Amino acid sequence: AHFKDYDRDVDRRVFKALLPLFREAIAPELAPEFLSTVQSRFKGDTDAYVDALYEETLLASEEDVMDLLDGWNKRAAKLVAADPAYTAARSCFTAYLERVRPEYERLGG
Repeated sequence: AHFKDYDRDVDRRVFKALLPLFREAIAPELAPEFLSTVQSRFKGDTDAYVDALYEETLLASEEDVMDLLDGWNKRAAKLVAADPAYTAARSCFTAYLERVRPEYERLGG
């Protein structure tokens, strides 16, 4: 169902447009780990990072995702764990859990 209306090219263009804005706006102490990869591996070039992510990820293709799920095993789990889209999303979630949510809850949220 996710891929029914999904367009990889639109997704890539949106990510290219939003990532520099996010990078500029996020406080360094709240930044997810993947932003350090953008800086270290891609010298801050967010377009190059996004292009590499979409070239390497298995998660932006319905066929690749279905192949992973149909043959789920330890190898597939390792592929997902190393996938650049997964690692970026996981670093955002981890940053939220470890840095944002505690303060939000402290403030009564």
